[in-house]
Amino acid sequence: REETAHAEKENKPIVKGKRYNILRNSENLKPEQREMLQELLDLNTNIHNAYILKEAFRLFWYYRYIKCVANFLIWWTGLVLETKLKPLLRFATGLMGNTRALLNILKFTGQ
Repeated sequence: REETAHAEKENKPIVKGKRYNILRNSENLKPEQREMLQELLDLNTNIHNAYILKEAFRLFWYYRYIKCVANFLIWWTGLVLETKLKPLLRFATGLMGNTRALLNILKFTGQ
C-alpha cells in the first residue's frame, strides 16, 4: 500500500488493483495474473524485494527440525534487515520476539 501511494504521489506508473497477485501463492496464479504480477514487480524494487521475501518465507513451514527452523529465521530476518522495508521489519521483529512460541508450535504439530 505504501509503495502504491508513493508511486501515485510521484505520478509513476503503478498497476492498480494488481497487488493481490502478490499475496497469492505463485503456483496458484493464472497466466494473466502472472503477467500482471511481473509487470508490478518490474515497476518497483521494494515491491519486488518484498515479494521475494514472502515467497522465501513459505519455506518456513516445510522444515522438520527445530534447529533448521531457528537457522532459517535468522537467515530470513537478515535478508529483511538488508531491505530496510518497514512493514517487513515489523513482521520480522515480531517473529524474532516470538521465536520460542513458533518453535513450540512446530514441535507440537509434528514437525
